[in-house]
Amino acid sequence: MAFTTTVLSWGLLDHENGYQKANSVDDCRKAIKWATDWFLKAHVSANEYYGQVGSGTVDHASWGRPEDMTMERPAFKITTSAPGSDLAAETAAALAAASLVFQSVDSTYAATLLEHAKQLYDFGYNYRGLFSDSITDSQCCYTSTHYEDELVWGAAWLYRATNDQKYLGYVDELYSTVQSMYGFDWDQKFAGAMTMLYKVTKDEKYATDVKNYCDYVINSSSRTPKGLIFIYDWGPARYAANLAFIFMQAADLGINADTYRAEAKKQIDYILGDGGRSYVIGYGDNYPTHAHHRSR
Repeated sequence: MAFTTTVLSWGLLDHENGYQKANSVDDCRKAIKWATDWFLKAHVSANEYYGQVGSGTVDHASWGRPEDMTMERPAFKITTSAPGSDLAAETAAALAAASLVFQSVDSTYAATLLEHAKQLYDFGYNYRGLFSDSITDSQCCYTSTHYEDELVWGAAWLYRATNDQKYLGYVDELYSTVQSMYGFDWDQKFAGAMTMLYKVTKDEKYATDVKNYCDYVINSSSRTPKGLIFIYDWGPARYAANLAFIFMQAADLGINADTYRAEAKKQIDYILGDGGRSYVIGYGDNYPTHAHHRSR
C-alpha cells in the first residue's frame, strides 16, 4: 500500500494536467488520503509502526467480501527490537510524496505527513532489518529481499520534499548497494530512485544510470509473443505498466524521449487490448470478468 501511494502521488505531482483533463484530481487525492490517514494511525510512536492487519494465510483462504470476514485479525508491528527498514522507509517515501500533493490544498495536513515521514525514515535508517523477518506472518505472501533500496528511495523523496542535503548524504552512502536491482515494484525501488534522483539533482551520473537501465529493459528483457515486457509470472502487466511509467519519466527528463515514449505507449496499449484482449476490467470489448481480488 505504501508503494502504491508513493507512485500514485508521483503521477499526480508530475502529470496533474492529465488528471485534470480526466476530471480525476479530486479522486486521486482522496485515494492518496485514504492510505495516508491509515499510515498516520498506524504510526503510533516514533519507532513503532503497524505494518500488517490480519493473518496472510487466513485472509487468503477467505473468498468472501471483506465486510463478511469475521475471523480474528491480529495486528503486527515493527519496533526497535523487531525492525523493518524497508517498510519504514517506503512509508516515509509515501508520506513525503503525499505531503507535496497536499501542500497547496491543506498545508497543515501536509506538514503532519512530512513530520511522520521524517520520523519513519529515521526509524528505518537507525534500526536496520527486513520487515518480513520481523513480521514473519507476511512471509506467506510478501517476503522482502532488501531494505537498502527503500532507504535510497525514501531519502530521494524526502530530499524532494525538504531540500535537506542530509538525505542526499544517505543516498551517497547506500546507492552503490542497490544498482543491480532490476524491477520496479513493492519490493524493488532502484528504477524509481535513480529517476527521482536525476529529477531533483540533475546530476548526470543518475541520467547515465536511468538510460542504461531503460535501454537494458527495452533491449534485453523477455517478452511475450505480442511484445509485453515480461519480468515475472505473478502479475506481469503491473511490471510492464510500472516500467512504462519509468520510461515516461525518463522521457520527460529529456532522456531518449521518442524511444522511451514509444515503448511506454506500446506496453500500455497492449494492456488495454492491442493484443486482442484487454487486461483492465471494464475497458474494451474483451476483458476479464473474474477478478482475483475477493472484494470484487
